[in-house]
Amino acid sequence: MHQRRFVSILAFLLVGYASPYFEYKAHAEKGVDVALLYPLGPETMGNLSDLRAAIEADPPEEFSFSLGRPLESPPNWLLYRIHTSIALSLLAVLSAFLLWSGRQSFAKLMG
Repeated sequence: MHQRRFVSILAFLLVGYASPYFEYKAHAEKGVDVALLYPLGPETMGNLSDLRAAIEADPPEEFSFSLGRPLESPPNWLLYRIHTSIALSLLAVLSAFLLWSGRQSFAKLMG
């Protein structure tokens, strides 16, 4: 039981926080203008939620999916990206559970 909790927490942290942070850091090291691409910092789930709130509070005249204009992203697109992180974390937990369940079944089968 504790292993599944560990896997779920680890998956959530990796997908929701570590991956966006290292992507942000890699862009910064390459010399990309991170202030333009990431106006609120790395695209963690919390920052995406803050970006969505900022866009809803002051909507642009025209929405855009352009990576160079993150403050013009549609709010529903940002919500989708937040839910994608959660869904990937849940799939990692399901995968770990199925692996554990398969090992238990195989152990019973082999006696």
